[in-house]
Amino acid sequence: MCPPRSRTGLAIFIILLAPLAPLQTAAAASRPGYVYDLAGILDEYDEVAIGGLCEEVDEATRAEIVVVTLPDLSEYGGDVDLARYRYFNDEPLDGVRGIGKPGEDNGVLILVAMEERAYGIEVGLGLEGDLTDSESGRILREALAPQFREGEYYYGLYLTAARVAEELGVDVEGLDPGGSPGGWDIIEVLLDGDIGYFIWWLLGGSDLGSGLALLIILVIIGVGIATRRRTGGRSRGGGASGRW
Repeated sequence: MCPPRSRTGLAIFIILLAPLAPLQTAAAASRPGYVYDLAGILDEYDEVAIGGLCEEVDEATRAEIVVVTLPDLSEYGGDVDLARYRYFNDEPLDGVRGIGKPGEDNGVLILVAMEERAYGIEVGLGLEGDLTDSESGRILREALAPQFREGEYYYGLYLTAARVAEELGVDVEGLDPGGSPGGWDIIEVLLDGDIGYFIWWLLGGSDLGSGLALLIILVIIGVGIATRRRTGGRSRGGGASGRW
């Protein structure tokens, strides 16, 4: 526990930084969250692992990968394409509408709907050259669909996010997939037959970082969200969808 003087100094430091929050969040390599498990198919370890991967991508490329799971598509007339377009552009996530940095249109949404067994990827205009519609469809068919058919929801979402990250130029080979402790033995998965690319271990554990740094970051981001409700640009409806 830090002494009273240290806590006072920290409070003053945060107060001084608060007016800069909108500017900081506009340029920062993070958003309030990356994983929104509205269907309740992931546990906290799984969410931390997938969110950690998405944060790595954000820090490396400024591109935002966001994962959303829905219990069903009843609000969208059973249309997964409408759902992915709406969540990419309009539906608030942690009070923020839009995925991707302002003016850059560099967001990617991975969305699944459990009742309809439907999935989709929505891609921002700024990433069209990196993640084409055909590549989005191939990622969903190869990385997500087989795992979801086996009930391996975390693994399917993590692999899908990793494949997207690879297309955006991020070296994902050394990242730790984490996930639920004891949920996996060492597994190697062939992700891309063209280059014989393999991926990782699923053995749990995640470093949440320094408590002090995390507190400062959360305060700055929180104030920025309160003053700037949109972080992303628009999509063209590009991406892919299907059912497992």
